[in-house]
Amino acid sequence: MAQRVQCLREQSLHHLESIFSSMLPTHLLEQANQGANVREHIYTLRRTFFGFLFQVLTPATSCREVVRQIQSQFLLQGGRRVVGGTGAWCLARARRSMAERAQVGSQLWHNLCVKVIDGTIILA
Repeated sequence: MAQRVQCLREQSLHHLESIFSSMLPTHLLEQANQGANVREHIYTLRRTFFGFLFQVLTPATSCREVVRQIQSQFLLQGGRRVVGGTGAWCLARARRSMAERAQVGSQLWHNLCVKVIDGTIILA
C-alpha cells in the first residue's frame, strides 16, 4: 500500500486525473449550470477536486505548484492562458470546502458525522 501511495505522489496532476476519473461517478464532479450567462471558470469543481487531491497526496506541495500543474494542463489541452497567481486557486479551494461542509451536515455514516477521512494509514 505504501508503494502505491508513493507512486501516486510522484504523478502529475494530469496523470492523477486520468487515473481516478474512471473511478468516480461523473455526476459528482459536474458543474451545475446557473443560467444562460454562465462563463467558464478555470477552477471548476472537477479541476478543484483533482488539484486538491494532488495537493493532499503531496503534502509539501505549495499552492503555486498546483497552479503550475493546472497551467500545464491547459497548455496540453490547447486552452486559454492561466494566470500564475495563487489567489484564485485558494479561493476556489476554500469555496469548495465550505460548500462540502454545508452538504455533509445532513449526511451521516453509521450515524456519525464524518469530518475527515484519511486513507493513507491502515492499521491491522
